[in-house]
Amino acid sequence: SNYYPSESDSSIASDEVASLLRDRQGLMWVGMMGGGVNKVSTRKADFYWDQLLEVKRMLKTTSVRSILLDDEGLLWLGIGTYGLGVKNRQTG
Repeated sequence: SNYYPSESDSSIASDEVASLLRDRQGLMWVGMMGGGVNKVSTRKADFYWDQLLEVKRMLKTTSVRSILLDDEGLLWLGIGTYGLGVKNRQTG
């Protein structure tokens, strides 16, 4: 399947993917160039995208070039030329 951006908040945010990370719960974290970070459930029958708009508002840019998940459940986001952003995967 191919996924393309649309006006819906439940679609992929950008057509330029920079990084991917799959966690133990089956969630795929997708870093976008110009689209922030998206979360997608790959285990549920109802495949969905979540653009994580709260992270988009927090960042100075929407270019997420790298993603790392640490042992405590924190997502470390390499953000364009603005350094690092941190998101707690469990609490938002």
